[in-house]
Amino acid sequence: AEAAPAKEEPASNGYPQSIGTPSILNSRDLGGYNTTDGRTVVSGKLLRTGMLKNATPEDIATLENKYKVTAIIELREPEENKTDPDPAIKGAKYYNIPSVTMVKWLTDDYYKESQDPKVYTADRKFENPYLQYVQSKDYDIAGYFASAYAANALDKRSQQAYYDAFQIILDNKDGATIFHCSHGKDRTGTLAAMLLYVLGVDRETIMEDYLLTNMYQAESSDEIVAWVSEETDDPYLQHQVRLTNDIDPHYLEAFFDGCEQVYGDFDTFIAEGIGLTQDHIQALRDLYTE
Repeated sequence: AEAAPAKEEPASNGYPQSIGTPSILNSRDLGGYNTTDGRTVVSGKLLRTGMLKNATPEDIATLENKYKVTAIIELREPEENKTDPDPAIKGAKYYNIPSVTMVKWLTDDYYKESQDPKVYTADRKFENPYLQYVQSKDYDIAGYFASAYAANALDKRSQQAYYDAFQIILDNKDGATIFHCSHGKDRTGTLAAMLLYVLGVDRETIMEDYLLTNMYQAESSDEIVAWVSEETDDPYLQHQVRLTNDIDPHYLEAFFDGCEQVYGDFDTFIAEGIGLTQDHIQALRDLYTE
């Protein structure tokens, strides 16, 4: 399936799926994608973003007046929201349903990039916090996140959160729904992938939507790598740092693979892991495809 043509109103940043709110990190519309049964996901109803903390009054007005947002699903932990709280959106109900346990799941590395163990050691001293973070994950950000995505799929707390999110989206029939985490890439990306899948969008298109984050994050990733380059010119370390802000297709593949390893196929995961019935799925398609 291919994405529908660009919206009539030009996106403020020119990126695909933009909702025209540049002050809100990674803010995108899930609408416009074709489904495998010949329908199209409704535009302007399902919005995925990063945290709303830095939203300008103009962009808040866009959410209130253009999109008529009536539900905000916050996927971050309560303490994250205390540090970077969402602003008030007039007319919107707020739901905090933390969705993820980002832990190493597999004892064997799910996906690992090659590295020299003599160079990348636990006792190296780094000043930059991004390099410290990379070191804390054994210099293997892609492997860490791939395993974490798989763990998230099978975590009962996460599965309950996903079910709750789907129920909120089902109940929010009149206005738009925003769902977000901090950067709108991992927790948000996982929920977006499941939502598109349930609506009937094919896996290739789901991955294309997921990877749009790297386009939206490119400028900030470049800035982070430039900052890190003041301490190291090692291309492997710089790549690992970039992966802390970007996403990699291995992450979402690990999410789907983890579900399929345990449940046999993704449809069974949706039914038994998340708890969505065929009635739920049909109701979602009736509301959000046309």
